[in-house]
Amino acid sequence: MVNRAIKRLRLGGLIVYIKLVFISITVLFLLLLTACSVTKTITVTPQDSSQVPQESSVIGQGNHHQVVIEALTFVPLEIYIKLGDTVTWVNEDTNIHTVTSWHHFQDEDYVTHTYIGETWDSGDIKPGQSFSRTFNQLGTHEYVSLPLYLWEEVMHGAVGVVVVVE
Repeated sequence: MVNRAIKRLRLGGLIVYIKLVFISITVLFLLLLTACSVTKTITVTPQDSSQVPQESSVIGQGNHHQVVIEALTFVPLEIYIKLGDTVTWVNEDTNIHTVTSWHHFQDEDYVTHTYIGETWDSGDIKPGQSFSRTFNQLGTHEYVSLPLYLWEEVMHGAVGVVVVVE
């Protein structure tokens, strides 16, 4: 009789512990989800002219450039284009992707700010489909594919970059 009571107490304690772990994981997931959905206005600032790449490093000179989406990344991951040029992203992956603006920085108080989709969002790009955008503002434009696959893309450096120069 006493052994049964002890076993019930242990089992009850284990169930409470499991519930607390589940609640903690749920809260962390919701905080991460909330952080992903923060949307604020951002301003892309032009680069210092001393940082503009040499003419030979501007990929696909002209007015149209292509980026391929494959294996949870963008190829090329970073391109340099001229003001007014158009970039077309082609989904050659087996999954649906997006091309969504991404701005991420840490302020002077070490607070991290992440803005997703404020500047542009392609919507779903199914395999074999494409999305084009013309860049009419100088500066560095970062982007990701949504969903972020639990931050896999960002953690593995799959943040695409379009650098617009004169």
